[in-house]
Amino acid sequence: MTQPSIAYYRSQIRDWPEDAVKWVDDIPKEQWLQAHN
Repeated sequence: MTQPSIAYYRSQIRDWPEDAVKWVDDIPKEQWLQAHN
């Protein structure tokens, strides 16, 4: 997953409840990348 993809998906969840967004934000970006290799 590329940095622009991360930004895209992050923008898609901005309307989620605040605690869910914080949970996603707390995931290290490296783990996002590992999940999609």
